[in-house]
Amino acid sequence: MKLFSKTIIIGTALVATLGTGCKKAWFDINKDPNNAVESNISPDLVAPFALLNTANRTGTGFGYLNNWLGYWAPGANYAPGVEEQSYNITTNFGAGTFNAIYDNAYDYVFMERAANIRKQGFYEGIGKIMKSHNFAQLVDMYNNIPYFEALQGLKAIQPKYDDAKAVYEDLIKQIDSGILLIKGAVIAENINIANADIMFHDDKTM
Repeated sequence: MKLFSKTIIIGTALVATLGTGCKKAWFDINKDPNNAVESNISPDLVAPFALLNTANRTGTGFGYLNNWLGYWAPGANYAPGVEEQSYNITTNFGAGTFNAIYDNAYDYVFMERAANIRKQGFYEGIGKIMKSHNFAQLVDMYNNIPYFEALQGLKAIQPKYDDAKAVYEDLIKQIDSGILLIKGAVIAENINIANADIMFHDDKTM
């Protein structure tokens, strides 16, 4: 009888412990603090790579357009870019550039949103200006493009194509807004901006 009572007591205590201890948070032991998720990615972590990506593409990514427009002429000892040099343009022409610019533009959209939440006007201004730079390139190459509904994830899986003129008009507004944000930014509130802004990181005023 005593053994039975002890068993009941131990069992009850175990159930009570499990009942209070087995909450969701108790089992939530697999959070990796080094895992990059949107909530812990700050603008200073996005800016350097995003800017470098844009610079690399701008400097080296438009050779096929230079050939197509006649700005460049490849030497006889180089394999020709058949599609652009024959003007036999297909629906896939420039698709890699199209996708790459949108991918890079999302970096700036993310940086702009994250900076707005943190009240980091310098980063937000950079995001607006560089996002506009990317979309301007897209308009120059493709005319009408997805813009106002673009880069919203599941909210707009198939964003509509917007008139090029309307896109350009909004880009000017975005750039003006970005300039004002940068001019009014408090440098101390924009963490690591002197290094994250790879274009002006040597500026001693920062």
